[in-house]
Amino acid sequence: MSKKIVIIGAGLAGTVLANELSKNSHIEITVLEKGGSQAPVLDDELYTLNKPNLKFTRGEGAGGTSNYWHSGLIKMPNDCSWANEILANPGWYQKAIELTGSFFSESIEQGNSRVFDEIYYPNQRFKPSLHNSVSLETSVIDLQINPTNNSVSYSRHGFDRVVNYDALIICAGGIGTPALLKDKYHVGYFSSPLIGKNLTDHVSSIPMRVKMKSLRIMKFSKKWPKGITRKGYVYQDPESGLRHIVYIRPAFSVNLKQHSQKFRKLLVGFWSESNKLLAFIKLASSFDILLEIFANKLPFPIPTRYLALNVVSEQESLNSNSVTYKNDQLQIRWQFSDFERKSVIKACHMFVKHSGLDVDDFSIEAEDKIQFTACCHHSGTAPFGNDPRYSVVDLNLLIHDFDNIYICDGSVLPSTAYANTGLSIIALSLRLADYLGKLRL
Repeated sequence: MSKKIVIIGAGLAGTVLANELSKNSHIEITVLEKGGSQAPVLDDELYTLNKPNLKFTRGEGAGGTSNYWHSGLIKMPNDCSWANEILANPGWYQKAIELTGSFFSESIEQGNSRVFDEIYYPNQRFKPSLHNSVSLETSVIDLQINPTNNSVSYSRHGFDRVVNYDALIICAGGIGTPALLKDKYHVGYFSSPLIGKNLTDHVSSIPMRVKMKSLRIMKFSKKWPKGITRKGYVYQDPESGLRHIVYIRPAFSVNLKQHSQKFRKLLVGFWSESNKLLAFIKLASSFDILLEIFANKLPFPIPTRYLALNVVSEQESLNSNSVTYKNDQLQIRWQFSDFERKSVIKACHMFVKHSGLDVDDFSIEAEDKIQFTACCHHSGTAPFGNDPRYSVVDLNLLIHDFDNIYICDGSVLPSTAYANTGLSIIALSLRLADYLGKLRL
């Protein structure tokens, strides 16, 4: 007899999961998706603290945010214990790499203060589409989970529907999942106080410019048959323990205003622009952005004397950020704290000291003036772990106190270091699909 699995969310995790589970002939899969068409979620007004400029960092419709992300793929650092235990050592990272057609060289440590790591950008952006055997329901509204009778009710195009499940997997994302579980329909069923807490993200900023003593010929990326890699300098703040990865890019001067936030946001959201030609023309008006595109996309040596530092930063995993409701209105509380900002500046100084470059001059932004241009990896709002006091799901991503409801998306990550979370989410999805296939429900 066939078993029924319902997946809520057709983003990266939901799509990979559905495709893998569809290989099992005894499983019927239904995917429920809020969006009716591919579109970015523009909800900056929900953020109650200093605006993080979250343009194009969430998406609706089949594919979700993977329609807009840059497809940068990187593994968690070698010293990330949970990633080693459940993803790297059992081979799930390798399976994710094979699925995405990626290539990785091992990160290189040099002493205690400098680590090199590489992020991979495939020539063909990885954007999974659902197999024909998967039933996809889009434009879903008023979704209600009823764990007492293993059903999900919802409305679609004005018609009320109900689907039963043997297993339910919530893949709505680091913000979407807690928003679903804490709304008025579900807060009574899913009572863990950790749901929606400790929202963490990576933030990208360009807080520093460097002038070298002489002109140098430098390569900023390396070409491989299926894509390119970009090397980053990794620094850990000895006081906070927070890690940052620094990617260097060519620049025209040490003027910090050259990389304006307007152009950076446009570059981050380029793939979601309806008129890409007009967007490129706007980007082309910035010489620094043109240099950056050239250096990243065409791995040729470039003569330069000036460098811009793109710093991707880790947040504290225990923080005051959250996804919650007030008077039935979703609220997203997010900020990058002063403590975390100071850590970014420390990483800049550590770069000057340890990079090995012959530095003549540099400019660093004031801590309270750092402009963040991307926050794309919403995580930590339903973390996994063995102890229900400190986690929402167990190591198999099963919600504590339930026997057939799982979460699989960025919300379950207990930490993120400096790494883009896409590859880890793909690996977790493959792992859960394998587990459920063997479980046979």
